[in-house]
Amino acid sequence: MLKIGEFSKLSMLTVKALRFYEKEGLLVPAKVDEWSGYRFYETAQLGTAASIKALRQLGFSVEETKAYLEGAPLTEALSRKREELILKQSDISTQLSIIRYLMEDTTPTRVHQRLSQNNLRKRQISCETTAELSK
Repeated sequence: MLKIGEFSKLSMLTVKALRFYEKEGLLVPAKVDEWSGYRFYETAQLGTAASIKALRQLGFSVEETKAYLEGAPLTEALSRKREELILKQSDISTQLSIIRYLMEDTTPTRVHQRLSQNNLRKRQISCETTAELSK
């Protein structure tokens, strides 16, 4: 059995995160000492901790993570997350393109003109991206 501090180091989850995951029912200690309140984990729980950490790093909510741990199919959830990230990537790419374009000439009048032009361009790119993703 590992104390919460030891388990924290091995799992690379903070003690605060472990307490939170316990409260949410994601990772409950194998034993809690009734007198001291110390939490103890088994080494077998490190796999669950690693899964929780990975899913949370991917942006999965506590509820989504809990569903996976309770047996929900992970493939579908990962596919949905992949699509979300592709859309975000597209949005970020568009934003970076606009920044590059605006940085070409930074005089106030020219920036204002470019912003006006970019509003139209951004709408066109957004429509094209949406059309490509729906294919």
